[in-house]
Amino acid sequence: MYKRYRTNLLLAIFTLLCYVSVLLPPAWWFVLGFFALLIPVLLLVNAILSIYWLFYRRYLKSLVSFGVLLIGFPFLKATFTWSFPPATLPKKAFTVLSYNVRVFNAFQFTSNKPSRQIIDWAKYDRAAIKCFQEFYHHPKSDVFNTLHTLTKRETYQYFFKPSFIDGKGGQFGLAIFSKYPIVQQGEVEMYDNSPNDAIFVDVVIHRDTVRIYNVHLQSMKISTQRIANTNRHNFNRNISDLAARLRNGFIARSQQIDHLVEHINHSPYPVIVCGDLNDVPYSYTYFRLKSTLKNTFEQAGRGFGYSYNSTWLLIRIDNLFHSPQLQAQDFYTHQEVGYSDHYPIKGTYSINK
Repeated sequence: MYKRYRTNLLLAIFTLLCYVSVLLPPAWWFVLGFFALLIPVLLLVNAILSIYWLFYRRYLKSLVSFGVLLIGFPFLKATFTWSFPPATLPKKAFTVLSYNVRVFNAFQFTSNKPSRQIIDWAKYDRAAIKCFQEFYHHPKSDVFNTLHTLTKRETYQYFFKPSFIDGKGGQFGLAIFSKYPIVQQGEVEMYDNSPNDAIFVDVVIHRDTVRIYNVHLQSMKISTQRIANTNRHNFNRNISDLAARLRNGFIARSQQIDHLVEHINHSPYPVIVCGDLNDVPYSYTYFRLKSTLKNTFEQAGRGFGYSYNSTWLLIRIDNLFHSPQLQAQDFYTHQEVGYSDHYPIKGTYSINK
């Protein structure tokens, strides 16, 4: 009997071990990050097997696969969710935008038109709080004087933290814009002193203070075009390079997120974390934040919520998290806005009393 069920049991045990891997930092052992990436595949395999064994009346095998699926429900919810926005929002609800703007396409195109399109979209969006990653500002440019442009139409206070200044005076970094008063601002220096960073502002919203974090974690720097062009001649070289980039990313982000969560835990106010995590929901990065905060997509989103603008790499790496003292009313991914390699995401919140 054991031999009949051995394969099914081994798959179930391996799946459970992969579940556990998201709770352990890849900085301890980078292989944990690769285990975590297998979770969506294992979920699909166990779902197929639970139906397959049920069809052939192998009820115990089906029960094992189905039980593994039930245990993996947090991963299923992080993949797909469905909620209905309230018919009417609370009177004091407010909206937060997070958008990786890819330096407003300053270097991807020879024409200014794509840059003006993304800057105009960012300017005319009505969110009360806007967080931008890969923000670019050039005070002497007609097109890229973005701090002026984004505050010209409506009154926003802002905090911009440049992490790099190029030879022409262009500034790159993180930016937060707020219609509400900013009473404090600061930076969270990452563990490894990398160019990736996190900043925060404390804003007063209807007599309550909320801390807003804007985060951009270590990128894997993976070229989707290079993967697509992989053939039998360069397969080994490209796979080896991909594995090294993944490994380095796993380790760096696990250190960065630990440092960020420590900072969040010392916040005197409820928090909202916005940003580009550069990691999927099946990761230590994601579940480390979930150990402290709620994910807005899971609470109030619809569908899969893919946030990376790619024709085949359907992943959600941009996120909004919030403290339990806040109630997520709605979440939306602007997949109709294709100006950057990321889609804008937006959450609407109210403050629990």
